[in-house]
Amino acid sequence: MDKVVFSTTLTRTAWPSTRILRGDLTHEIQRLTAESTVPLRILDGWLVLTEYRPTGKDIPRT
Repeated sequence: MDKVVFSTTLTRTAWPSTRILRGDLTHEIQRLTAESTVPLRILDGWLVLTEYRPTGKDIPRT
């Protein structure tokens, strides 16, 4: 399973199949949702609620 980490401080990860994204959280979630053939799984939902929801957008659901 591929993993994505949103971070402004990490430069590398030791976890296999993991990539770090630094872009706009809203844009990146929309892009990942559009590109994915399976539903996205979100861990640490607090970050999503505090960073993504204030944009007025709903969290994408499948």
